[in-house]
Parts: sequence; C-alpha cells; structure tokens
Amino acid sequence: MPELTRLISTGTVPLLSSEVPTSEDAKTGATLAVFSVQENHIVNSTSRQWVSGPFWVNIQGAPFEFKVKFTAKQVAEAKRGLSFKKANGWGKMELKCAGEPVEGDRFKVAFLVGPGVKQYSLNATAATTDETVSMGETGDPAKKIDRRETQSSHDFGKYPLLGLPAEYEMWDFGSLQDKKKQLIHIGVEMLPQKSASEHKPHEEKLNENIESTSTITLDKKDDNSDNILSCSTRAPDDVEFEEMEFLASEERKKATLQGKVMDGPPGLKLP
Repeated sequence: MPELTRLISTGTVPLLSSEVPTSEDAKTGATLAVFSVQENHIVNSTSRQWVSGPFWVNIQGAPFEFKVKFTAKQVAEAKRGLSFKKANGWGKMELKCAGEPVEGDRFKVAFLVGPGVKQYSLNATAATTDETVSMGETGDPAKKIDRRETQSSHDFGKYPLLGLPAEYEMWDFGSLQDKKKQLIHIGVEMLPQKSASEHKPHEEKLNENIESTSTITLDKKDDNSDNILSCSTRAPDDVEFEEMEFLASEERKKATLQGKVMDGPPGLKLP
C-alpha cells in the first residue's frame, strides 16, 4: 500500500451556496465537493448515465460551474447492455466544467467514493500517488474511502471534461455504498497548481535580459578588405553606427594606401 502523506492543511471556509456542498482550504485554494447519490440512480438504475447537481470552483477569482457525470460500464455489445443495473453497479465518473475559464490554470483532481466520504475533510491524509488507495480502519466499513487521483494536472480552459485513466476508471459503486442509508457518498477534490501566467513575468524578464546583453558579430572580409557583415540582437543608434562605419572605412583606405606606397609598383624593387 502506498505511503499516505498529508496533502492539505489549515482550516476551511465555505464557498457559494449550491446543490452540492463545498469547502475550500484558505491556504492552498483546494476545493472539496461532497454529495450523496441514491442507489437507484447508479446501482439499480436501467439508465446508462446520471449527472450530479452543480457546484462552483473559483478560477482566477471567478466561480465556474462543475458537475460529475456517471456512466455505466458496457457489458454487452447491444445498446440495451449499457445500464447500471446490467453492469451490477459498475461505472465511471467524469468531472465537467460547464463554463469557459481562461486557459492556464491547472488542477490536480481526485475522486472519492465510500461511506467515509461524509467525514472526509481537506485536513485528512491523502495519497500522492496515482494508484487506487483505500482509506479507513480495517474492519470498519463506515469509514471506508476509495480515493483515486488523476495522473497529471488538468486545464479545464482547454478541455472541459476530465476522467481517470482507463486502467482504473471503473468503480464498483454497489460495494461502496452506505448499506444503512442505501446511498453512495461521492467526493471531488480539486487542488490548484501553478498556472502558466505565474511563470510569464519571469520568462519575459529573462528574455529581456538576454536581448539587452547578447551581441553577435560576424566579420567576413574579401580580398579588398572592404566588406564587413555585422549581426546583433540589439540595434545601435543609427547616427553613431554610420559614424563608426565611416571612420572604419577611412582607416582601411589609409592602410591600403600605405601598403601600396611601401610595396611600390609591381616588378619594381625598392632599395
């Protein structure tokens, strides 16, 4: 069993009122949504899908609506073979953002199912691996929690729908229900990651420093020593540049004349 470590600390503060209760960690910005589903919706139902009530998560200071979509596992090729009842309560969950947040903010998401979800809080210990982890004391079904994380952080601004990897996306909702109340308790945990926009000022500053300091000069001379090719990432002042080129050209002409005087005409040897 993977080592369990504390994922989130500090107290929680309530968010907007909604059909699905939520709480937010004031320090990390993590959001936990907890709700219950009757077994006749996702265990004994002849339907193939069920959608939860909405809850809201703050992204860049604005609330966006999220819902959890449940889909029954397909156990037969025929269309009638797709229902929660025929799948014996097996199905998958997907988190969907109904709005259109700005791209850049990413979230690490975990799904939780089990009787113990009702007592779960953002202060609880949680796994930091991608594997399925059962939490709760052995032999105490009232505290059982099955918690599964997504493999990587997700940008709902780019892709509004998020599910678990195929190898562990299916849940046995029937075995995880609260037998006394005939309910399945569901939790969705969303932990914000650093957005791309937070790195942008640093990258712009770095590029600015590189642009202001790096200069590349390539010199190519022909037989007459008159051609110079210069390339720089920082353009100098036009007037100053022309003056420098003029002075350099005069010096080259002077050096050329002195060389011709010293050498003399072809075929004539100076004493």
